[in-house]
Amino acid sequence: MASDYSPYTQSLLPSHRPHQGTATDSLQRLEEIFLRFWEKRYQRKQAARNEQQNKPNT
Repeated sequence: MASDYSPYTQSLLPSHRPHQGTATDSLQRLEEIFLRFWEKRYQRKQAARNEQQNKPNT
């Protein structure tokens, strides 16, 4: 799952989760939804930045 994300987003992921309860499970689900959204946003930003760099300055 973590490999689906860019290195930046992966750095936000906790490396391990000591407690596995129902609360943590739903929190984890929320976090995954948020990170999926965040990753799309991050990739769009990167794409826009790359496009700007590729444009000749006129």
